[in-house]
Amino acid sequence: MLPLARWGLVAALLLVPGACTGHTGTEPPPPGSDAGPGSDAGPGFDAGPRADSGPGVDAGPGIDAGPGTDGGPGCTPTTCAAEGATCGTLSDGCGGSLACGACAGAEVCGGAGVANECAVPPDCGPAPAGSSAEQAEALRLVNEVRMDVGVPCATMIPEINTASQGHADYGYTNRGDAACRSSGHDQTAGCPGYTGARFDARLSAAGYSGARSEIVHFLGSTSGAIDGWLGTLWHRIPVVQPNTNHLGYGSAPGWNVMDFGRTQSVDPMGVWFYPPDGSTVGRTGGNESPAPPPPPAGCSTWGTFITIMFARGASVSIDTHELTGPSGAETHEWITPADSSFLFGSVYVIIPCPLAAGATYTIHVAGTLDGTPFDRSSRFTAR
Repeated sequence: MLPLARWGLVAALLLVPGACTGHTGTEPPPPGSDAGPGSDAGPGFDAGPRADSGPGVDAGPGIDAGPGTDGGPGCTPTTCAAEGATCGTLSDGCGGSLACGACAGAEVCGGAGVANECAVPPDCGPAPAGSSAEQAEALRLVNEVRMDVGVPCATMIPEINTASQGHADYGYTNRGDAACRSSGHDQTAGCPGYTGARFDARLSAAGYSGARSEIVHFLGSTSGAIDGWLGTLWHRIPVVQPNTNHLGYGSAPGWNVMDFGRTQSVDPMGVWFYPPDGSTVGRTGGNESPAPPPPPAGCSTWGTFITIMFARGASVSIDTHELTGPSGAETHEWITPADSSFLFGSVYVIIPCPLAAGATYTIHVAGTLDGTPFDRSSRFTAR
């Protein structure tokens, strides 16, 4: 499991044309946000002004999970055995949670993509022939995280590698030229190493169709970049989203680029969490551009972002969203796909205040998924 960290440099995110909505948010970034190099996502990211803080996310009301979080008097808690759960954490249906044990040996909870069942994760396979050591490392690290989450392996595609590496090389080559320098996702025609103005054009030029999104970091270290992306709200999503499949990676000094392409089918009734059940993560969320929505009132910055994911296209209605910690219910902001196109129509986010070091937290969500009731929990510890 990769640890989450708070990086001083800002990552940048770009979605495929047509996937973004216009900027409507007006809130400034929270205290501690670092503009850093590359804080502008570049031309084509969005129609709104670059000074705007993000993709129009309005946290709105909803920090209170509302009715339904407790079964009330006479509620009979379920059991791990009754739910067929052999590992991990789930709700008891009466406002509490059940610890259903750990897996032994090479088995991982959810390793076969079925929540609360122990299984040996599939062999994700190596990077394709011709991949660099950095590209192979990126695929390994991404798939290790995806196995922790319980979602299928991603597949590295040579053509996407070519596009990602080309953009990283462009960024490094032109770093000192104001006329050619990339602010994150853009390139300028006629400049050294130009391969396309936007990521979808670069993937197309490399022979790949089906481009979906791109994330960029400015570290150079592959493990540091992936760690940094996982610590953010927006940039984490394509890395751990269940349907993610095709990806590529490129790096150069001070540049890390990961592009994503075609998706894969997953369990339509699945519910997945990041941080994964049983993991240990950092106390705070990372900086990025666009900036996340503001933290809860009274907090100086964000706590670790909590991502709840469903299969793309699923019809989801969430009635209960709770985060409990050492002091009981934790105040949080609740972000839904209606608030931002960055959430791919299938991702929900809890934004808490900074977490307490050494404390264990439980996420609980309940509602209906394609008309079928679900009630799921996950537990993690703050470092």
